[in-house]
Amino acid sequence: MNKFNLFLQFLLSIILFNNSYSQFPNFRIHPSSNHQIEPAIVRHPSNPLIMFASSFTVNTSFRSEGIYVTTNGGLNWTGTDTCFGNPISNHGGDPGPVIDKDGRLILTHQGGFILGMWSNYSTDLGQTWSNNKLIAGNDQDKGSPATDDVPNSPYYGRTYLVWTRFTSPFPITVAYTTDGAVNWSSVIQVNNSITGHQSLGPSMVVGPGGKAYVSWASSILVSPFNEDYIGFGVSTNGGDSWNVNETAYDCNGIKASSFQPWGIRVNGYPAMDMDKTGGARNGWIYIVTAEKNFYPRAAIRTLFFIGLLMKALHGLPESG
Repeated sequence: MNKFNLFLQFLLSIILFNNSYSQFPNFRIHPSSNHQIEPAIVRHPSNPLIMFASSFTVNTSFRSEGIYVTTNGGLNWTGTDTCFGNPISNHGGDPGPVIDKDGRLILTHQGGFILGMWSNYSTDLGQTWSNNKLIAGNDQDKGSPATDDVPNSPYYGRTYLVWTRFTSPFPITVAYTTDGAVNWSSVIQVNNSITGHQSLGPSMVVGPGGKAYVSWASSILVSPFNEDYIGFGVSTNGGDSWNVNETAYDCNGIKASSFQPWGIRVNGYPAMDMDKTGGARNGWIYIVTAEKNFYPRAAIRTLFFIGLLMKALHGLPESG
Protein backbone atom coordinates (compact mmCIF):
# COMPACT_ATOMS: atom_id res chain seq x y z
CA MET A 1 0.00 0.00 0.00
CA ASN A 2 1.50 3.39 -1.00
CA LYS A 3 1.71 6.35 1.35
CA PHE A 4 -1.19 8.23 -0.25
CA ASN A 5 -3.55 5.27 0.16
CA LEU A 6 -2.36 4.88 3.74
CA PHE A 7 -3.23 8.52 4.37
CA LEU A 8 -6.70 8.09 2.80
CA GLN A 9 -7.32 5.03 4.95
CA PHE A 10 -6.32 7.02 8.02
CA LEU A 11 -8.73 9.87 7.14
CA LEU A 12 -11.54 7.40 6.41
CA SER A 13 -11.08 5.73 9.77
CA ILE A 14 -11.45 9.12 11.50
CA ILE A 15 -14.63 9.92 9.52
CA LEU A 16 -16.17 6.53 10.25
CA PHE A 17 -15.27 6.81 13.92
CA ASN A 18 -16.94 10.21 14.21
CA ASN A 19 -20.01 9.13 12.24
CA SER A 20 -20.48 6.04 14.38
CA TYR A 21 -21.35 8.34 17.29
CA SER A 22 -23.46 10.88 15.39
CA GLN A 23 -26.61 8.78 15.94
CA PHE A 24 -26.37 9.53 19.67
CA PRO A 25 -26.73 13.33 19.99
CA ASN A 26 -26.44 15.11 23.33
CA PHE A 27 -29.72 15.71 25.12
CA ARG A 28 -30.91 16.92 28.52
CA ILE A 29 -32.11 14.01 30.60
CA HIS A 30 -34.46 16.32 32.52
CA PRO A 31 -35.26 19.61 30.74
CA SER A 32 -35.76 22.33 33.32
CA SER A 33 -35.55 26.08 33.85
CA ASN A 34 -33.42 25.48 36.94
CA HIS A 35 -29.64 25.57 36.87
CA GLN A 36 -28.38 21.97 36.98
CA ILE A 37 -24.75 21.97 38.12
CA GLU A 38 -22.28 19.55 39.76
CA PRO A 39 -23.65 16.58 37.76
CA ALA A 40 -22.75 13.00 38.67
CA ILE A 41 -23.91 9.62 37.34
CA VAL A 42 -23.50 6.01 38.47
CA ARG A 43 -24.74 2.62 37.29
CA HIS A 44 -26.21 -0.37 39.07
CA PRO A 45 -23.46 -2.82 40.16
CA SER A 46 -25.05 -5.79 38.38
CA ASN A 47 -27.48 -4.26 35.88
CA PRO A 48 -25.82 -1.67 33.59
CA LEU A 49 -29.21 -0.67 32.14
CA ILE A 50 -30.06 1.03 35.45
CA MET A 51 -28.32 4.36 36.04
CA PHE A 52 -28.81 7.07 38.63
CA ALA A 53 -27.82 10.68 37.99
CA SER A 54 -28.02 13.78 40.14
CA SER A 55 -27.18 17.47 40.00
CA PHE A 56 -27.29 20.47 42.29
CA THR A 57 -30.45 22.26 41.14
CA VAL A 58 -30.73 25.97 41.86
CA ASN A 59 -32.98 28.91 41.13
CA THR A 60 -33.44 32.21 42.94
CA SER A 61 -35.48 30.73 45.80
CA PHE A 62 -34.81 26.99 45.72
CA ARG A 63 -31.96 24.50 46.19
CA SER A 64 -32.03 20.74 46.03
CA GLU A 65 -30.47 17.71 44.36
CA GLY A 66 -32.00 16.33 41.20
CA ILE A 67 -33.11 12.70 40.97
CA TYR A 68 -32.84 11.21 37.45
CA VAL A 69 -33.15 7.48 36.77
CA THR A 70 -33.05 5.29 33.67
CA THR A 71 -33.80 1.56 33.48
CA ASN A 72 -33.07 1.08 29.77
CA GLY A 73 -29.48 2.20 29.46
CA GLY A 74 -30.16 5.91 29.07
CA LEU A 75 -32.77 5.82 26.29
CA ASN A 76 -35.44 7.23 28.59
CA TRP A 77 -35.25 9.00 31.93
CA THR A 78 -37.64 9.78 34.74
CA GLY A 79 -37.00 12.22 37.51
CA THR A 80 -37.31 15.56 39.18
CA ASP A 81 -35.09 18.47 40.21
CA THR A 82 -36.12 17.88 43.83
CA CYS A 83 -35.09 15.22 46.30
CA PHE A 84 -38.17 14.74 48.46
CA GLY A 85 -36.29 13.49 51.52
CA ASN A 86 -37.60 15.54 54.44
CA PRO A 87 -36.98 18.22 55.40
CA ILE A 88 -36.98 19.31 51.77
CA SER A 89 -35.37 22.64 52.66
CA ASN A 90 -32.28 20.92 54.10
CA HIS A 91 -30.63 20.12 50.76
CA GLY A 92 -27.56 22.12 49.83
CA GLY A 93 -25.74 20.53 46.89
CA ASP A 94 -22.56 18.50 46.34
CA PRO A 95 -24.76 15.58 45.20
CA GLY A 96 -23.27 12.10 45.57
CA PRO A 97 -25.38 9.40 43.88
CA VAL A 98 -24.55 5.71 44.36
CA ILE A 99 -26.38 2.38 43.95
CA ASP A 100 -25.52 -0.40 46.40
CA LYS A 101 -25.47 -4.17 45.79
CA ASP A 102 -29.19 -4.46 46.59
CA GLY A 103 -30.18 -1.82 44.05
CA ARG A 104 -30.86 0.80 46.71
CA LEU A 105 -30.33 4.38 45.52
CA ILE A 106 -28.32 6.40 48.03
CA LEU A 107 -27.84 10.15 47.72
CA THR A 108 -25.36 12.07 49.83
CA HIS A 109 -25.33 15.87 49.95
CA GLN A 110 -24.62 18.95 52.00
CA GLY A 111 -27.23 20.37 54.30
CA GLY A 112 -29.25 23.43 53.48
CA PHE A 113 -30.05 25.32 56.68
CA ILE A 114 -28.28 22.75 58.89
CA LEU A 115 -24.56 22.38 58.08
CA GLY A 116 -22.98 18.99 57.52
CA MET A 117 -23.04 15.93 55.28
CA TRP A 118 -26.40 14.18 54.94
CA SER A 119 -27.90 11.23 53.09
CA ASN A 120 -31.21 9.85 51.82
CA TYR A 121 -32.07 6.47 50.31
CA SER A 122 -34.72 5.06 48.02
CA THR A 123 -35.81 1.43 47.62
CA ASP A 124 -38.13 2.09 44.66
CA LEU A 125 -35.78 3.65 42.09
CA GLY A 126 -36.30 7.19 43.30
CA GLN A 127 -40.07 7.31 43.62
CA THR A 128 -39.92 7.89 47.39
CA TRP A 129 -37.08 8.88 49.70
CA SER A 130 -36.15 8.45 53.33
CA ASN A 131 -35.81 11.42 55.66
CA ASN A 132 -32.46 13.21 55.80
CA LYS A 133 -29.86 11.32 57.82
CA LEU A 134 -26.96 13.23 59.38
CA ILE A 135 -23.53 11.72 58.64
CA ALA A 136 -21.33 14.48 60.06
CA GLY A 137 -22.20 17.95 61.32
CA ASN A 138 -20.61 21.39 61.05
CA ASP A 139 -18.14 22.42 58.33
CA GLN A 140 -17.89 19.63 55.76
CA ASP A 141 -17.39 19.93 52.00
CA LYS A 142 -17.50 18.03 48.71
CA GLY A 143 -18.60 14.51 49.59
CA SER A 144 -18.04 11.64 47.15
CA PRO A 145 -19.56 8.17 47.74
CA ALA A 146 -18.46 4.71 46.61
CA THR A 147 -19.82 1.23 47.23
CA ASP A 148 -18.16 -2.15 47.62
CA ASP A 149 -19.65 -4.16 44.75
CA VAL A 150 -17.05 -6.96 44.87
CA PRO A 151 -18.88 -10.19 45.83
CA ASN A 152 -15.82 -11.89 47.34
CA SER A 153 -14.97 -8.86 49.48
CA PRO A 154 -15.30 -9.21 53.27
CA TYR A 155 -16.98 -5.78 53.13
CA TYR A 156 -19.34 -6.53 50.25
CA GLY A 157 -22.21 -4.04 50.22
CA ARG A 158 -20.50 -1.46 52.42
CA THR A 159 -21.06 2.05 51.07
CA TYR A 160 -18.58 4.83 51.86
CA LEU A 161 -18.59 8.59 51.80
CA VAL A 162 -15.35 10.61 51.68
CA TRP A 163 -15.24 14.40 52.09
CA THR A 164 -13.15 17.31 53.41
CA ARG A 165 -13.49 18.43 57.00
CA PHE A 166 -13.34 22.19 56.49
CA THR A 167 -11.37 23.00 59.64
CA SER A 168 -7.58 22.90 60.04
CA PRO A 169 -5.69 20.79 59.00
CA PHE A 170 -8.44 20.36 56.35
CA PRO A 171 -8.15 16.55 56.17
CA ILE A 172 -10.03 13.98 54.12
CA THR A 173 -12.48 12.03 56.27
CA VAL A 174 -14.64 8.97 55.68
CA ALA A 175 -17.72 7.27 57.09
CA TYR A 176 -19.52 4.14 55.91
CA THR A 177 -22.86 2.39 56.12
CA THR A 178 -23.49 -1.35 56.26
CA ASP A 179 -27.30 -1.15 56.14
CA GLY A 180 -28.06 0.89 53.03
CA ALA A 181 -27.69 4.38 54.58
CA VAL A 182 -30.08 3.76 57.46
CA ASN A 183 -27.12 4.33 59.80
CA TRP A 184 -23.55 5.56 59.34
CA SER A 185 -20.33 4.84 61.19
CA SER A 186 -18.40 7.38 63.20
CA VAL A 187 -16.13 9.68 61.20
CA ILE A 188 -12.60 8.41 60.43
CA GLN A 189 -9.78 10.78 59.46
CA VAL A 190 -7.82 9.61 56.40
CA ASN A 191 -4.88 12.05 56.31
CA ASN A 192 -3.40 15.16 57.95
CA SER A 193 -2.70 17.37 54.88
CA ILE A 194 0.67 18.87 53.98
CA THR A 195 1.74 21.98 55.89
CA GLY A 196 0.47 25.02 54.03
CA HIS A 197 -2.08 22.95 52.07
CA GLN A 198 -5.64 21.73 52.37
CA SER A 199 -7.04 18.43 51.06
CA LEU A 200 -10.02 18.89 48.75
CA GLY A 201 -12.28 17.11 46.27
CA PRO A 202 -11.75 13.45 47.23
CA SER A 203 -12.69 10.60 44.90
CA MET A 204 -13.03 6.96 45.95
CA VAL A 205 -13.19 3.52 44.37
CA VAL A 206 -13.31 -0.03 45.77
CA GLY A 207 -11.30 -2.74 44.08
CA PRO A 208 -10.58 -6.49 44.25
CA GLY A 209 -10.80 -7.99 47.72
CA GLY A 210 -12.64 -4.95 49.03
CA LYS A 211 -9.51 -2.80 49.07
CA ALA A 212 -10.57 0.87 49.20
CA TYR A 213 -8.73 3.70 47.46
CA VAL A 214 -9.16 7.45 47.80
CA SER A 215 -7.44 10.33 45.99
CA TRP A 216 -7.66 14.06 46.62
CA ALA A 217 -6.22 17.40 45.59
CA SER A 218 -3.74 19.09 47.91
CA SER A 219 -4.28 22.82 47.37
CA ILE A 220 -2.11 25.66 48.65
CA LEU A 221 -3.64 27.98 51.28
CA VAL A 222 -2.52 31.26 49.66
CA SER A 223 -3.35 32.84 46.31
CA PRO A 224 -3.84 31.44 43.67
CA PHE A 225 -5.04 28.50 45.89
CA ASN A 226 -4.42 26.00 43.09
CA GLU A 227 -4.03 22.25 43.42
CA ASP A 228 -0.34 21.44 44.01
CA TYR A 229 -0.28 17.65 44.53
CA ILE A 230 -2.58 14.67 44.28
CA GLY A 231 -2.73 12.64 47.49
CA PHE A 232 -3.58 8.95 47.64
CA GLY A 233 -4.73 6.58 50.38
CA VAL A 234 -5.37 2.83 50.61
CA SER A 235 -7.42 0.89 53.17
CA THR A 236 -7.42 -2.90 53.49
CA ASN A 237 -9.79 -3.08 56.47
CA GLY A 238 -12.98 -1.50 55.22
CA GLY A 239 -11.97 2.12 55.74
CA ASP A 240 -11.08 1.83 59.43
CA SER A 241 -7.42 2.82 58.83
CA TRP A 242 -5.44 4.17 55.88
CA ASN A 243 -1.94 4.11 54.40
CA VAL A 244 -1.40 7.55 52.88
CA ASN A 245 0.91 9.22 50.36
CA GLU A 246 0.26 12.97 50.61
CA THR A 247 2.26 13.69 47.42
CA ALA A 248 1.49 10.77 45.12
CA TYR A 249 2.23 13.00 42.13
CA ASP A 250 2.82 16.65 41.32
CA CYS A 251 0.20 18.73 39.52
CA ASN A 252 -0.72 22.32 38.70
CA GLY A 253 -4.45 22.73 39.03
CA ILE A 254 -6.83 25.39 37.75
CA LYS A 255 -8.74 26.28 40.92
CA ALA A 256 -10.25 29.77 40.65
CA SER A 257 -13.39 31.55 41.80
CA SER A 258 -13.67 33.46 38.51
CA PHE A 259 -11.83 31.64 35.74
CA GLN A 260 -11.29 34.01 32.80
CA PRO A 261 -12.46 34.83 30.23
CA TRP A 262 -15.68 33.09 31.30
CA GLY A 263 -15.83 34.29 34.91
CA ILE A 264 -16.80 30.86 36.22
CA ARG A 265 -15.74 28.86 39.26
CA VAL A 266 -13.48 25.91 38.42
CA ASN A 267 -11.22 23.37 40.11
CA GLY A 268 -8.80 20.58 39.30
CA TYR A 269 -10.11 17.97 41.74
CA PRO A 270 -9.30 14.37 40.79
CA ALA A 271 -11.79 11.91 39.32
CA MET A 272 -10.75 8.30 39.86
CA ASP A 273 -11.90 4.91 38.61
CA MET A 274 -10.61 1.37 38.30
CA ASP A 275 -10.61 -1.29 35.60
CA LYS A 276 -12.74 -4.18 36.89
CA THR A 277 -13.20 -6.00 33.58
CA GLY A 278 -11.09 -8.98 34.54
CA GLY A 279 -8.84 -8.37 31.54
CA ALA A 280 -5.15 -7.61 31.23
CA ARG A 281 -5.51 -4.26 33.05
CA ASN A 282 -7.81 -5.51 35.81
CA GLY A 283 -7.14 -3.49 38.96
CA TRP A 284 -5.48 -0.57 37.14
CA ILE A 285 -6.39 2.78 38.69
CA TYR A 286 -6.97 5.87 36.54
CA ILE A 287 -6.97 9.45 37.84
CA VAL A 288 -7.83 12.50 35.72
CA THR A 289 -7.47 16.14 36.75
CA ALA A 290 -7.79 19.53 35.10
CA GLU A 291 -4.36 21.20 34.93
CA LYS A 292 -2.54 24.05 33.22
CA ASN A 293 1.05 24.43 32.00
CA PHE A 294 1.68 20.68 32.35
CA TYR A 295 1.51 18.81 29.04
CA PRO A 296 -0.69 15.69 29.41
CA ARG A 297 1.15 12.52 28.50
CA ALA A 298 -1.71 11.41 26.26
CA ALA A 299 -1.32 14.59 24.21
CA ILE A 300 2.41 13.98 23.88
CA ARG A 301 1.75 10.44 22.64
CA THR A 302 -0.77 11.84 20.13
CA LEU A 303 1.73 14.42 18.86
CA PHE A 304 4.37 11.70 18.55
CA PHE A 305 1.97 9.54 16.52
CA ILE A 306 1.12 12.47 14.21
CA GLY A 307 4.84 13.15 13.80
CA LEU A 308 5.49 9.56 12.71
CA LEU A 309 2.55 9.73 10.30
CA MET A 310 3.83 12.92 8.68
CA LYS A 311 7.29 11.40 8.33
CA ALA A 312 5.77 8.37 6.60
CA LEU A 313 3.71 10.53 4.24
CA HIS A 314 6.61 12.75 3.24
CA GLY A 315 9.30 10.08 3.25
CA LEU A 316 11.28 11.79 5.97
CA PRO A 317 13.89 9.69 7.75
CA GLU A 318 13.18 8.90 11.39
CA SER A 319 15.63 10.21 13.91
CA GLY A 320 17.09 7.87 16.48
